Amino acid sequence: MKSLLNIHRKKGLVKMLHFLLEYKYHLRRAW
Repeated sequence: MKSLLNIHRKKGLVKMLHFLLEYKYHLRRAW
């Protein structure tokens, strides 16, 4: 159960990181 929660947390972190990268990319293109 603990390992499953850890995997879920890692997935969320990766998703958040990806979102931030996309956000930065779009901001750069907007300028």
